[in-house]
Amino acid sequence: MVQVSRIKIISMGDERVGKSCLIKRFCEEKFVDKYVPTIGIDFGVKPCPMVGGQVRVNFWDMAGGSEYYAVRSEFYVDAQGALLVFDVCNKASFERLAAWMEEARSHGAPPGMCYAVCGNKTDAARRRAVPEVEARRCALACRTARVELQRPSFPRPLASHSLTALRARGPRSNRARVTPDGYPDAPLPPAASRFAFGVGAMYYETSAKDGSNVGVMFEDLFKQACLLRAAALALG
Repeated sequence: MVQVSRIKIISMGDERVGKSCLIKRFCEEKFVDKYVPTIGIDFGVKPCPMVGGQVRVNFWDMAGGSEYYAVRSEFYVDAQGALLVFDVCNKASFERLAAWMEEARSHGAPPGMCYAVCGNKTDAARRRAVPEVEARRCALACRTARVELQRPSFPRPLASHSLTALRARGPRSNRARVTPDGYPDAPLPPAASRFAFGVGAMYYETSAKDGSNVGVMFEDLFKQACLLRAAALALG
């Protein structure tokens, strides 16, 4: 496989869902309770050890406010991976995930870009407004279109990796069944997951505050992004 030296990861989602906090938790192992809104785009770099050597992860943390739409539109091109975040205590942020994906598509995001859908702020369970099962179903709905786009040029490895990672999380009842060639078979996993799974994404329940699932989510996203970039480099 072609050696990958860097990947581009972008963050997507409404304001106040915790995109910057997730990145900060992963990069610095810190959580800042005070809300500091992102203005436009924040850029950061973190070297991460991967199979085959160290990879430079370039983070482009995009502000979620509508006033930054024109600024965000410049940064979707050439991204290998996206963190698609909603707040489990804010149903509206969940319902806007599809609009975020459409924004990405309309501004040049690669058809095969990898997504990690995150239901963030699980530490605030008492205020939860989006059930995990609803989120998982939603993830699944997006996957079909992305898998179909990928099959001709990048068939099984990416799909099977997604499914393997999905199997590794949560109770058996929430795991996807797959066909022998690595594609999803009925019945589909339970609504944020259905959305994530459908866009070719994995679904994670995360908390930037206590760190739950943050490391695992980023590591899985980086692995998929590296596969995607390696395939692109191999094709020249």
